[in-house]
Amino acid sequence: MWEKRKQKNFNLGELHFLKECTRMASMLLQNYTLLAEEVEKKRIVRDLNMASIIDKTLHVAESRHIQGVKIGFFSIPAVGISGDYLDIQKLDSNTMLLALGDVSGHGLGTGYLVSAIRGIIQNQIRKNRIYLRYSK
Repeated sequence: MWEKRKQKNFNLGELHFLKECTRMASMLLQNYTLLAEEVEKKRIVRDLNMASIIDKTLHVAESRHIQGVKIGFFSIPAVGISGDYLDIQKLDSNTMLLALGDVSGHGLGTGYLVSAIRGIIQNQIRKNRIYLRYSK
């Protein structure tokens, strides 16, 4: 900031100036930290809101009927989004597929992963690549 011309101790005015500079630098750092925390909180809320929308589309309760049996489910996550996955797909008049899973974590990434898993399972069903074995 400045160079002392004489190599003696700081005078009272210089000490007050240095103290004020450090106080202002401390306030600036504290304000920056608070701003960074607020930005992060807003990002997390935005991600949870987006993930919640994805999660709600994945937990649509549809009942399935097969030979007099009716299966359905209802899911409400405790927080904005969960990694829980439950899907019931009717394969034919006598067969249903029950897919149950739990993806670790919470947030947007979890929602995308569960959505991808659901898409893969439904795609495999459409392509008839899921083979079921029956015991006699």
